[in-house]
Amino acid sequence: MMKRPHKPDENELLAFLDEELSPQRQAEIRQQLAADWELRANLAKLERRVEQFVDATAHVREVDEPLPLDDLWRDFSARLEATSVRPAWQARVAGWWQTEFRLRVLIGATACLLVVAALSFLLWQSERPVSAQEFLQRSTQAEAASLQRVGAPVVYRKIQVKRSGTNESATWESWHDVERTQFRQRLADVKKKPALLAEVEAILTANQFDPQRPLSAAAFAAWRNRIPRQAESVARNNDGLMLTTTATAPHAVNTIIAATLTVRRSDWHAIALQLQVQGERESRSFELRETSFEILSAQALNDFAEATPALSVLANPSPSPSLEPTASPSASPSASTTAALAAIASATLEVEVLERLNQVNALLGEQLNVTRTANGQLKIDGLVETDARKSELLRALQAVASNPAVKIEISTVTEAQTRQAQSSSPRKVIVQDAQVAQQAIPVETELRNHFTARGLTGERLEQEIQRFAAQVCNRSSRARAHALALKQIADRFSAAQLQTQDQATRERWQALLHQHAQGFRREWQQLRQQLQPIFPVATETNTSTSKLNSDEELLNAISRLFKLAATNDAALCQSFSVSTEAAAGAAVKRAEFWRTVSTTETLATQIVAWQ
Repeated sequence: MMKRPHKPDENELLAFLDEELSPQRQAEIRQQLAADWELRANLAKLERRVEQFVDATAHVREVDEPLPLDDLWRDFSARLEATSVRPAWQARVAGWWQTEFRLRVLIGATACLLVVAALSFLLWQSERPVSAQEFLQRSTQAEAASLQRVGAPVVYRKIQVKRSGTNESATWESWHDVERTQFRQRLADVKKKPALLAEVEAILTANQFDPQRPLSAAAFAAWRNRIPRQAESVARNNDGLMLTTTATAPHAVNTIIAATLTVRRSDWHAIALQLQVQGERESRSFELRETSFEILSAQALNDFAEATPALSVLANPSPSPSLEPTASPSASPSASTTAALAAIASATLEVEVLERLNQVNALLGEQLNVTRTANGQLKIDGLVETDARKSELLRALQAVASNPAVKIEISTVTEAQTRQAQSSSPRKVIVQDAQVAQQAIPVETELRNHFTARGLTGERLEQEIQRFAAQVCNRSSRARAHALALKQIADRFSAAQLQTQDQATRERWQALLHQHAQGFRREWQQLRQQLQPIFPVATETNTSTSKLNSDEELLNAISRLFKLAATNDAALCQSFSVSTEAAAGAAVKRAEFWRTVSTTETLATQIVAWQ
């Protein structure tokens, strides 16, 4: 009679799982498992316990000095040979030791393979080719990540500028308050001539390359995306990675022919910029290299004023606080050093002044001027009729009045006359009153027929004609005032300067343009509604649907709108004012006049749509 195989215990089941039994015994246990539900359940429990044990000990710290692998195997084999003569609990311990040891060896080997794979991947990453797009993206992301590590960050930078092939160089320091979009800078070495910096600023501005952040992947990308590119490459040098972009010929004077941005390989931080620039006869080369960099908290710069100097101010040879030399070229920035910087108005501050004046309707033709002084300050001067209006303007400007970059000189007519009287050589102010040559309105016949048809007669008819004529002139003047405000706002910046503005400042500037373009369009829409019942030709329009495609086109459109609006206002008011002009010559009765009006409405619509 054949002997029946014995039922395996836990140790033998563990060996079965590892396939360490003889082929005959492995086959016997498989047959037993197929016929024995209880044995299959015990095997499943054992597998779950092994999994739980592995999970629980996966992060157990190894001994500091483990035995050599051969010694461990010999020690384990001796224990295994003794298992058959030990009690069951000792055999189970030996079984657990066997399983744990092998699992640990497997985990260790896997970890080593992962480390090797990770190192190989990093080595491949450092050596693989990098595209221009990835270069700029990674550098931009690295810059943004560094700013997030500091609350209210202020970026301090010292940059040395050199003209290649000469000994000419200069160094400037800058402080950029990122959140409040404030910028301050000064020469770090007063012995160096600032003309080089002014030249570089002119080149950057002409090429719409942000002069406040020349060592920036974002500024480089903005310039790169605007030009037709002839060639582009990424290479390596001792400093790190270099992206070189070459523009397509032909090149005008001061055009950047090629630019190379260098970043550190370790953290993608931009450290240098080389520029090849077209000259009148031959190209010139410049290098901007970072010599010091730090991200500070805004709290460390208590005297950080809201002012943004342009590099062109550095070309002013006259003494200026902004050009005051540092005590040492390597000195760290502090509140005391920033307090010495000149108060030069930023684009953000300039837009804020415009916004505050706009809130009290001071841009609609009032005798008020906003100009920049030679040292970069904003000067707001004007002449108003009453003390009440002066107080209203001063209240509107109160938030910026204490800023050293703003100078306010607003007087009443009485105050101006008093100063003139006290002057040794007073200037005469001549006020001319309008002279009425003839009591007649060129379109009086049309108005009289219109209102008579509505049942008006006698004195009431005369009053309505005068009221209507005055209303038309007033509305036309308001439209012209909106066009004037558009021009005043647009004239604050050139197309190149607009490209260097941060997004928030640009959006605020555009909001002012949109407001007045909409106001202009609204006034003329209401004028058409008033005049069409009397002058059917007022329905005349043109069909232009073109769009503005650049900042330069936007500024040109605003300039054209203002000129046409001034002409149209004069022509319309002549039609409704007491004049010697014959009725047949009234502009309001001509189709050409209304087509010109339609052109201004189209321009206003384009300005509103511009983003």
